[in-house]
Amino acid sequence: SAQVADTAITFAASGPAVDTAECSDDGDDCRQSHCCNKPGSQCYVKNQYWASCNATCSTGHLRGDKDDQAWTCAKLGERNVQCAWEGENCALAGCCRRQGFKCFQKDKSWASCSDDCSKLTKLSKAPWSCKVLGEAKGIKYVKPVPSGKRGTASASMFCFTVATASGVVAPGVKPGYEQALVGMMQKNSWGIFACDA
Repeated sequence: SAQVADTAITFAASGPAVDTAECSDDGDDCRQSHCCNKPGSQCYVKNQYWASCNATCSTGHLRGDKDDQAWTCAKLGERNVQCAWEGENCALAGCCRRQGFKCFQKDKSWASCSDDCSKLTKLSKAPWSCKVLGEAKGIKYVKPVPSGKRGTASASMFCFTVATASGVVAPGVKPGYEQALVGMMQKNSWGIFACDA
C-alpha cells in the first residue's frame, strides 16, 4: 500500500479549518480543543472545570447533572458547520463546500451556493436577493502522522472515490458526469486507480 508522506494533505473544507483529529466528541471535555467532531456541535462552557460539545446549550442547572453547578453556555471556538454543496440550502450554515463559491440568499428560508448569483436567478421565477451570506471556508489541512507514531492502522493511505447515479448536478453540468470522470481516471490510471494496493 502507498505510504503516507510527511507533508500535509489539503482538501476543500466542509467547515472551519480545524484539525478534527484533535477535536472533541459530544459529551467529552472540550476545554483544550475548543472544537467538536460532530457537524452542528459547539463547545459550550459549564464552568472552569468542564466544557462539552453539544448541538445546543441552556444556561442554568440541567436535570441529571451530578455536581449542581450551573452552565454558563459560553462558546469556545466555532460551531462545526456542515457547509453546503450546490443545490443544497446554505441559509443556516452560510458557507459552501466548493472553493470559489458563495452562499447567495434567495429569501429568508433559502440560499444556495454558486460562483455567480445570476446563474441561480435563471433557475427560478421568484426573485433572489443575492445577498452573500458567506463563502467557502478555504483549505483544510490534515497533519501527517508524526514519525515514530506510525502503526499498522496509520501507515497506509487508503484511496477511495464517491460517484453517485447522476452526480451533484450544478447548473450547466450534464447529469452522469461523475461516471465519465471515473471512467477517464481508470483508463489513465489516475486517482484511486494509481494506488498500489
